Amino acid sequence: MKNFMQNGSRMRWKNSGSAAVLSGELVPLSGMVGVAAADIPAGAEGELAACGVFLLAKEAAASGKEMAQGAAVYLDADGKLTTAATTTSGSDAANNLRVGVCWEPAASTAAVVSVKINV
Repeated sequence: MKNFMQNGSRMRWKNSGSAAVLSGELVPLSGMVGVAAADIPAGAEGELAACGVFLLAKEAAASGKEMAQGAAVYLDADGKLTTAATTTSGSDAANNLRVGVCWEPAASTAAVVSVKINV
């Protein structure tokens, strides 16, 4: 195939923020996410994983924050993982960015959840 570029598991990304993105950190993009393959200093380019299963930080709570295996996982405006497709703050509702699906169940008290990204 003359038009084949790559298998699509990794992508180049420029960190245009003011802080470094650390290896393993979730990076929201417009319509998908990536996971930093290594530390990416501010202003530098690096690689993001675009597929795979990753342990990602989630909000631990006493109750109500369980994540069932196979459930859709989203990133809310506060940068927290949730199973809610939208977040309501006051009278405003916002769509959350889909991250992927919960690979293994996560208890409400768990600090991380395994997520297959971009599916």
